[in-house]
Amino acid sequence: MNETTLVISKKPEYDVNRKKSYVYVYASSYYENQIQIYDFHESRAINQTASWLKDYHGYILCDDYSGYNKLKKDNPHIKLQRCRAHARRKFTDIIKSLPQDKIKETLSFKILELINQLFTFEADYKENKVPIHDIINKRLVDQLPIIDELRTHIFDVPLSPNAPIEGAVKYVRGIWDDVLAYLNHPYLEISNNIAERAVKPFVINRKVFMTSGSYAGARYTTIIFSVIRTAIINHLDVQKYLIYVLENINKIDMKDLTPYSNTLPESLKIE
Repeated sequence: MNETTLVISKKPEYDVNRKKSYVYVYASSYYENQIQIYDFHESRAINQTASWLKDYHGYILCDDYSGYNKLKKDNPHIKLQRCRAHARRKFTDIIKSLPQDKIKETLSFKILELINQLFTFEADYKENKVPIHDIINKRLVDQLPIIDELRTHIFDVPLSPNAPIEGAVKYVRGIWDDVLAYLNHPYLEISNNIAERAVKPFVINRKVFMTSGSYAGARYTTIIFSVIRTAIINHLDVQKYLIYVLENINKIDMKDLTPYSNTLPESLKIE
């Protein structure tokens, strides 16, 4: 999950002073049917999402926005996997501020190197098309020694008060358990990059249309955007696909009309 802002030009009287609304983005993992859902919210409050996911059983991969804790609180079947890329970014920012000749001596550099090794392994699994049933074993063999070393640097190395690294280390300590769930769940990713990438097409299009005219208009926009984006990431010709859906919406089972259905005609796919 991730979210981005959206400005509404004509808000209802009861909400006329609101400056920003939000679009939440839900994306499936690399190892599942490719789906991207865009969901409009009047505010950043998580209540609407909590209601939408009230029957959900599983993990949500997300950043450290506190609203995601409410999802977990409201639904005991929801668990969180926090994004390790956000943790990595904090150490990257520290290193950028250091003299070049001092970087490799720092704890930040050592921690960043270990985190990067984890990302390298995850990229290798995808590049080499490691079967989903082998992912857990690969992670435990390849990554556990790195994580053990990382744990030592995060929890056992004394820190100087008010040092730049103190905030980054405390952040990682606070989400430590939530960044490790992926080790034992093959469909989970190490980072929230898929959802972050899914946000970008909406942001690019938002630069063109700039605002939505109303809350209702924003909802219609995000519904249509969800269908189109999911068609694109499933390598469909969007125009042909939409025509096919409109022609068959009352004739074919809805699940067979989804952009990720394996029953769609080959003629709808981009070669």
